[in-house]
Amino acid sequence: MPNAHYIPRSQGGLGIEQNVVTLCLDCHTRYDNGAGREQTKAEIKAYLEHCYPQWDESALIFKK
Repeated sequence: MPNAHYIPRSQGGLGIEQNVVTLCLDCHTRYDNGAGREQTKAEIKAYLEHCYPQWDESALIFKK
């Protein structure tokens, strides 16, 4: 199963558990290529918030 980053690495997303989910190939492709991205992103966000009660989206981005 491919891993998907909630915030893409290309946009500064960290490779940490709180930023990664496992998606099937079809869902990962849909998420990466924009078809249904916003819906999938909302679902991933809800899942991550459920798994990590202190989840903070701003903490998932690399800062210099």
